[in-house]
Amino acid sequence: MKVAVSYRVMQGWRVPIFERLSQLPSVDDFCVFHGSDFPGTKVVNFKGEKAFKSKAMPTIRMKLKAKNRTICQAINLTFFYELIRYKPDVILCEGASNLFSASVAFLYAALFRKKFVWWSLGELKNRKKTIYRKILEAPIQFLERKSDAIISYSSLGAEYFKRIGVNEDRIYVAVNVIDTEKKKALIASLNTDEIYQKAHENSDFNLIFVGAITKEKRLDVLLEAFAVFEKSAPGVKLTIVGDGEYFEACKAQAVELEIENVLFTGRVVDGVSRYFLQSDLFVLPGLGGLAVSEALVHGLPVIASIADGCEKDLLGTGAGMIDEALDAEKLLVHLNELYHDRVKLSEMKQEAVRVIDSVYNIHTYMGSIQKCIESLSPKRN
Repeated sequence: MKVAVSYRVMQGWRVPIFERLSQLPSVDDFCVFHGSDFPGTKVVNFKGEKAFKSKAMPTIRMKLKAKNRTICQAINLTFFYELIRYKPDVILCEGASNLFSASVAFLYAALFRKKFVWWSLGELKNRKKTIYRKILEAPIQFLERKSDAIISYSSLGAEYFKRIGVNEDRIYVAVNVIDTEKKKALIASLNTDEIYQKAHENSDFNLIFVGAITKEKRLDVLLEAFAVFEKSAPGVKLTIVGDGEYFEACKAQAVELEIENVLFTGRVVDGVSRYFLQSDLFVLPGLGGLAVSEALVHGLPVIASIADGCEKDLLGTGAGMIDEALDAEKLLVHLNELYHDRVKLSEMKQEAVRVIDSVYNIHTYMGSIQKCIESLSPKRN
């Protein structure tokens, strides 16, 4: 089959997935259609080498302000024309975050009797809908219900799709993970024991956060908790890896709270594994997704709030803690528990490794997507 993917931009963390998609035995031809960068956000295109075809399209960029975040919507002016030229059999669409292109792809699929796949997290638990989402709820759910198949980031997302009326046999759960095999190969090339021991010469309980520093990540909660934590727990350290619009605000908060043992590294791409391997525990107080699997593949348990739904699958067997009502006070309780109970921390580290090795990894992820695509083959319909 000829398969097209529609994304707002071709983000670097999706490139390994697209490369694997292009190599599936059921895919004869593959192309990613995307728009241009949204400057000042993390919605930007990968600039390196890649092993698949892609097509950049002229884009009208819309940045809408909502509580705690900026909504980036793209209008790709030539997308319908590109689809007619390319003639895909199946189109995988990013979902509500790329609603214009998803609508165009749906129209193309309907007119030319092709297959349309909605690839999305579904719905974030307990998240208050913005006015924009409320206005667009009806057309979004229409596309979700009418999709030939759904690829959900998590089992929690799958429950949402079933709840709005999508048949269960059209839903494929691909728990959102990084390319775990690629990351494990990189980790294997490093002296992990030496990295860990050197990082613990002056500390014995190292916390880490890695990701875009935006308001929805709720790093203020982490900093408030750590400011109290370090005063009663000798030998603790916090490392914050990443950059974003709230980077300076977070640094200023750390100064205001008089935090002593915190390191802000800024954005790190190559070499980020070393920071994971220096640590004992990953903290995700706000939204996220891929960061959970990236922590687990390094053997790090995770304390999380509500992320993108994948945390329920990845952490549900004991590779971390999920507290949907996480605030600074509750986070402090969790940190103290693991600081004083190193046996429990060790057990969680072991479970983190097991989950990635045996339950959720790039192979199970790609297996679900492959099943989805092959279910849409004309030979099976």
